[in-house]
Amino acid sequence: MKPAKKTDTIVVSCIDYRLQPHLYQAIRETFNCEKPDIVTIAGGAYALTSGDARKQTVMKDIELAISAHGVDKIILLNHQDCGKYQSKGHSFSTVDDERAFHREELSKAAKSASERFGSGIAVLQGFTTISDSGVLIELLES
Repeated sequence: MKPAKKTDTIVVSCIDYRLQPHLYQAIRETFNCEKPDIVTIAGGAYALTSGDARKQTVMKDIELAISAHGVDKIILLNHQDCGKYQSKGHSFSTVDDERAFHREELSKAAKSASERFGSGIAVLQGFTTISDSGVLIELLES
């Protein structure tokens, strides 16, 4: 038996302190979601492409949100100027180059989540830019 809906969405996002004060508002504005479950982990969707224990941890968190909260939508977010990706040697000459790279990374992460949770769970992807006034999430096509 599926649980009574508590939220329909779980978000996987980075721990970056620059995102946190603005994240809920940006999620509400971009995805029309009032009360998402949020998993924060260094690199955000990177964890789903890493192939290490971090992937299993995030997958278990998503699985719990599906079973306990009735989640049927996963939102994967990566962001501009991410320290996790920089620590892995990635650097970009333009924001467009960075966006293109993250589009590919998010696509890999979305494939991993879709394979694990099936077609009944929607997987959305977003690239987040950070400015002095807040964050903006750009919804990327799957």
